Amino acid sequence: MSSGLPESMAEKEATLTRYELALKYLVMKRPHAVPDARVGINESSTTATMGFPDDRQGRPSHDLLRKALRNSALVLPGPAHRESPTVITNTLHWLERASHPRSDLGDAAVGPGPQTLRRGL
Repeated sequence: MSSGLPESMAEKEATLTRYELALKYLVMKRPHAVPDARVGINESSTTATMGFPDDRQGRPSHDLLRKALRNSALVLPGPAHRESPTVITNTLHWLERASHPRSDLGDAAVGPGPQTLRRGL
């Protein structure tokens, strides 16, 4: 209750993850982009998203993670609206669980180090 408002009226902090942020960005930008820009949106979102997940158990290979993002998650319609192979679905479920909250983007202690970002590239 630091805002002075009752808890029911206080703003709730968004729990959007970085992966979810990439999906929302895609939905917002891609429909209005020219074809060349669509490729750039997909590539840049893939690269950025690959650099941010935790190193938790079961991490898919670099190539599988890139394939799942480029060919399934970061294209329209999104992965929730179409059938994908089980290995791609499992990879995206892992990414959903491993993705940090968006609020951590400004936190240097939680953010990725240079090694993590290089691995994503």
